[in-house]
Amino acid sequence: MKTVLVISISSGENEVTDSLLSINCQQMVDFDLIKIKGLSNKAAHQELHDTVMDNLRRYHYFVKVDGDMVFSSTLTLCQMIKELEKDAQIDHAIFSVLDWYSQKVIIGMHVFSNRCTWGRLDDRLFTDSSPTIPGIRKFFWDSPSPVALHSPNPSIMQAFQFGFHRCLKIVQRDRRCPRLRQVRFQYNLIKNVYEQYLINPDVRRKAVLYGACEALWSKEKIFESRDHFQAYERKLHSLTLARCPIDDDIDRVWGMGKFNFNMLVNRTVFYPWVRKMGCLVYRKVKRILN
Repeated sequence: MKTVLVISISSGENEVTDSLLSINCQQMVDFDLIKIKGLSNKAAHQELHDTVMDNLRRYHYFVKVDGDMVFSSTLTLCQMIKELEKDAQIDHAIFSVLDWYSQKVIIGMHVFSNRCTWGRLDDRLFTDSSPTIPGIRKFFWDSPSPVALHSPNPSIMQAFQFGFHRCLKIVQRDRRCPRLRQVRFQYNLIKNVYEQYLINPDVRRKAVLYGACEALWSKEKIFESRDHFQAYERKLHSLTLARCPIDDDIDRVWGMGKFNFNMLVNRTVFYPWVRKMGCLVYRKVKRILN
């Protein structure tokens, strides 16, 4: 039995070459590499789950590396595996990564033991579903984290898609009862991108914010694939102008301060909270009537 199977998931990210190079340069750990390329978000994660399930008898650990993640050093993978080997009860480890857009440490790289299992993936929005495990799930925010750079060199289109996808996880149009923890996390992430944009107005950060605005105004429910966004390509050229109408929209939507309960007046987060409260009330009334 080999120690580690690294599974790279990519769909045209600008950093995929650097990501694969950083994987192949990992030292002091016995690993194989499988690539999942060019699939839709849901299909790629279903393929990830199937790959793990098909190889439970061949490997001890499985590491998911997105195509926009570049390992921090040549010893990072070894250090991650050592953390799991210290505690045999850890079946799902989540290591933080340093996000370029927000310059914040965020949840990023997942490692699974060969005791993890999944069913069929039904959620088309939150595709990073947690496996069923007999042991424990542990987050690593400190050393060896952050284990990778997240999206250190995105294209403008890639940045736009990032903002669009993250904002869909705020509004959560595909469900009656939203996941409020995700509303808060994703909202704060976009807010941090806005704050970094004010410090360093890189056009790619503006593209993230524009993508988030478009997600608010659209009727889209999920991020299906990158091909879906080619219609926006012409609009993205205007982002390079010193000042354009998009800037006013960005300031109006994202320039209101960090998330707090007073922010509920902002429609970005107001509707998911209302729907959640309505869902809880409905469930309570249903239980009483039953």
